[in-house]
Amino acid sequence: MKDISFRNLIIPPIGILFWTISALFIILSFIACIVELVDLSDKYSTNGIILSYTEDNESGRYYPIVRFKDSLHISHTFTDATGSSVPLYSIGTIVQVDYMTANPCASEVTTLYFRWGLTIGLFGCAVMFFVLGYLFSERLI
Repeated sequence: MKDISFRNLIIPPIGILFWTISALFIILSFIACIVELVDLSDKYSTNGIILSYTEDNESGRYYPIVRFKDSLHISHTFTDATGSSVPLYSIGTIVQVDYMTANPCASEVTTLYFRWGLTIGLFGCAVMFFVLGYLFSERLI
């Protein structure tokens, strides 16, 4: 006689559910990757230097003021749009700057986390749900 219990009825659908969620996270990470690549397609990267900080009195956030030279060796200064509760960099620190040649004042300081954090996080969730789906389908949990 076949054992029909709650565990045998519910475990395989949970595994399939986790695999479905994993597939959705993979699709979302792929979309996030494409969005970042499209965003980078019209930008150039160079090094800039932190000159100082400006503080927003209402929020108490610090925004770095950065100077960089574009591909034509013209110097540009901008205030980064990403602020923090404490200054992230020491004055004089060299940072990576992404800029558009048409509007170099609309530049941004970028890091690996800032640029690819969403894509990496979504892919990590996909791996986690895939592993959970495998463990439930193999009845290891």
